[in-house]
Amino acid sequence: MPKTNNIFIDTCIFESENFTEGSKLLQLIKLGSEGELNIIITRITYNEIIARGKKKITEANTILKNLNKHGRVLRNLDEFKPIFRRVKVLEELPELQEKVDKLITEGKVTILDYVEVNIKKIFEAYFSNSPPFKEGNKKHEFPDAFSMEIVRKWCEDNNQYCYCLSNDKDMSLPEGDRLLSVEDFPKFIEERTRKYEKKKQHQERLDRIDSLFGDNFNSLKINLSDEIKLKLLEDLKYSYPHYEVDEVHYVDIKNLDILRHSMVYVGDNDAKIELEVEIIFEAELTIEDYNSASYDREDSMWHFVDSREVKINEAIQIPISVTVNHTPLSGIEFADVVVESINNNQDIRI
Repeated sequence: MPKTNNIFIDTCIFESENFTEGSKLLQLIKLGSEGELNIIITRITYNEIIARGKKKITEANTILKNLNKHGRVLRNLDEFKPIFRRVKVLEELPELQEKVDKLITEGKVTILDYVEVNIKKIFEAYFSNSPPFKEGNKKHEFPDAFSMEIVRKWCEDNNQYCYCLSNDKDMSLPEGDRLLSVEDFPKFIEERTRKYEKKKQHQERLDRIDSLFGDNFNSLKINLSDEIKLKLLEDLKYSYPHYEVDEVHYVDIKNLDILRHSMVYVGDNDAKIELEVEIIFEAELTIEDYNSASYDREDSMWHFVDSREVKINEAIQIPISVTVNHTPLSGIEFADVVVESINNNQDIRI
């Protein structure tokens, strides 16, 4: 595979990294600012980032309005008072756009403008289920398809190759294409980060991060097992399919394996490592089955609800993010490894 520093970032990367704050995106921007990567997006991608940001702000605004309406009692608690500030969508969008623009400037991101592209290739990809149309809402992928064709044309005109970075599983590109697939996003960042850190003669920092992670590996697994157990005790109340869970009696983590880990960000004081963890667990729940129940409209209540206990055994894989505080401001003796998020702070569903 040809080697290149060119990398095209898809819209979904910005969205999955919460637009301006995700560790992987910030590390890419850092590498771009140092000239280690030539980051490329298209005008289509940029407009789509802003449009999706506006949609997310609108959705969040609706949630806040509902909270303001139904959660008024929380106003009595000081720590919740900031939540109840009124949010106006159109006032917040320019701030998000300014932050996106700042990130683009810092990362020396190249924005390819609209150009004439081969529409025939795009529709051939559409009808043959080729990237980016392999999965999901195919019509939704047309902006990506046009962006990819613009980047491909830029590569051909400049005799370049370009990595195509996307969270989409349907971005496996054929050999001989000017666009190159990135099969493992976190591992790609780790490889480029280690190369950059060595170039900057920061090998000692890398060694400290690796040593801290290795020395804390077993205790990290124990902590993860405890924290995932606590999360499952809560999440299983709402994520057991087809039934309403009345109570979660217990969760027992039978086994936990760290399948892979990648260093996705390195700063002066800390580093971020992403893990893919597989757990095997057993749980016992009391569920309520409404299939044979009847609803009394006059009393507004259900009758003859079947309540029973079930035991489940599941094996699932979930992403974990940890922070390695390799050079804390409080002193090297306080260096440690801390779990930042489990399953991207989303409910674990089975």
